[in-house]
Amino acid sequence: LLSEGQEHVTVGALFALEELGIGDRSWIGLSHRDQAVFTWKGPEFEFELIKNHLMKQTSWGKGRDGNIHLGSREHRIIPFGVSHMGANVPVAVGVSEALREVEWPTIADKALRPVTLVFFGDGAAQQGCVHEGMNWAAASNAELEEHEREKVEPFLDEISRETNRLRGAPVVFIINDNEYAITTRARDEHGRSHLARRADGYANMVGMDVFEHEPVAVYHAVRHA
Repeated sequence: LLSEGQEHVTVGALFALEELGIGDRSWIGLSHRDQAVFTWKGPEFEFELIKNHLMKQTSWGKGRDGNIHLGSREHRIIPFGVSHMGANVPVAVGVSEALREVEWPTIADKALRPVTLVFFGDGAAQQGCVHEGMNWAAASNAELEEHEREKVEPFLDEISRETNRLRGAPVVFIINDNEYAITTRARDEHGRSHLARRADGYANMVGMDVFEHEPVAVYHAVRHA
């Protein structure tokens, strides 16, 4: 029941990755409300979720957690290690940089290069670690100016030459905005600010506002991203 009412976001987003052919290669960073990822992935993943709740030693959590703090690097689900909302965001940015550094050069078809999706709520969006993660992604995705490129040209790899970026963080941030941070209202939480427009404050970032109960709309937004 943790993701009740928010399955539209998870399913719409994951469906976009599947349709693009990068579902198995991309990474997913969960919050505690995105358990629908396990049902989307199939019966095996649903069973793992149940085993974790029953604290089975054979579960991904090895019986150490009877809650939702689980994931699997083997299946590219970033382990949700703590209940501190937003802590998964900078981790997801690091994962996305590793994707660009390690895997992108091995994939000739640009359309099949994986990304990282990271989910968090409107309450977590007020955490410093979320802003730091977004700022890091913005800096990582900054294009090289001509004078900068001249200096580093001999050291650039093929992807850097193609994208004109020294690094790169292919990450999509998804805010589940239900206007409550557990019990704190949006007015008290962030003054009812428009969360998607915050992307405008970072370089190389685009914000999109989508009605979360329309999975098709979420699908199109994530596919575009």
